[in-house]
Amino acid sequence: MHFSPLASRLRPLLTLPLAAALLSSCGKDETEKKTLDANVYVLNQGQYGTPNGSVSGYRRDTKESEKDQFERANGRTVGDVVQSMTVVGDKGYVVVNNSSKVEVVALPKFNAVATISGRSQPRYLAVNGSTGYLTEWQGPFTGYLPGRVSVIDLATNTVASTVTVGRNPEKALVAGTKLFVPNSDENTVSVVDLATKQVEATLTVAAGPNSLVQDASGNVWLACGGITRYSGGVVSSREPGALIRFSATTPYTSQATWAFASGGPSNLQASSDRTALYYSYGGAVYRMATTATALPTAPVLRRSFNGFGIDPTNNELYIATGSFSADGRAVRYSSTFAPVDSFAVGIGASAFSFR
Repeated sequence: MHFSPLASRLRPLLTLPLAAALLSSCGKDETEKKTLDANVYVLNQGQYGTPNGSVSGYRRDTKESEKDQFERANGRTVGDVVQSMTVVGDKGYVVVNNSSKVEVVALPKFNAVATISGRSQPRYLAVNGSTGYLTEWQGPFTGYLPGRVSVIDLATNTVASTVTVGRNPEKALVAGTKLFVPNSDENTVSVVDLATKQVEATLTVAAGPNSLVQDASGNVWLACGGITRYSGGVVSSREPGALIRFSATTPYTSQATWAFASGGPSNLQASSDRTALYYSYGGAVYRMATTATALPTAPVLRRSFNGFGIDPTNNELYIATGSFSADGRAVRYSSTFAPVDSFAVGIGASAFSFR
């Protein structure tokens, strides 16, 4: 190809802007931190008393993972004992128990946008519209006090009020116009009216209620894990737990109770269509149809794990494994409980959240 003398003199000048743009682009790629566009989150508690809790991200379709999304996006750790995370639209609410706060992040980039601080041993956030309900323990290990629920305005990420409930409230459920709060150090469930933000009833249940779900027929299911108490380092009493089904409307009539000989179920979850229940018991995960008349006799999975989650998009099962002193792994199973893959996560992996 032949160039005229004028064209050959212009060529270097014409390529200078392009070269500058390329150099600028390279520099930006090298310095900008981008987080994985995750849709599965693993909550890693970290080592108690050390602010090395984390949130790991995973993407279902590509099987990509990222071990600490918060630190990567914000250049700092999220805090001490990452307890849970609730996804609300394009925000994630990361509850950090021993740091007494909730970190609010913008998804999927995971940039911190607000901190709700000054909370008392926060546990789980339930949501109704633009209002959040954060369960919190109060008092020391040797003498827990009545717990509370902080009512949070999600538009401003500020605490509007608090509601006193029973000892050690756990994973609450919004069902209709009520908030059901399981008080795990008692045998009670506090029923909070969402309009008045006051406790309207206290239900007596089996020992150690810890989690609830609502089924496709509108009934509420409650997992009670039982309570073992100690005195002088030895067991002083044991109260077994149960799986209970009751009405979501007043007078909250009990419909069925399945008692456990020892201990009881925990981490109760529902399938995407809410016709099946999942819970952990005795180091295994069990599945039970909401129409069943008896407890399942065999688990769907038995292996060592710290916690599990059911993906609401496809009913796949995730389990968290590892110790509280070293990084662990999360294992993904299909909806028929066949292993799919696994990926590295942080220290003390114990719970999941999904988007």
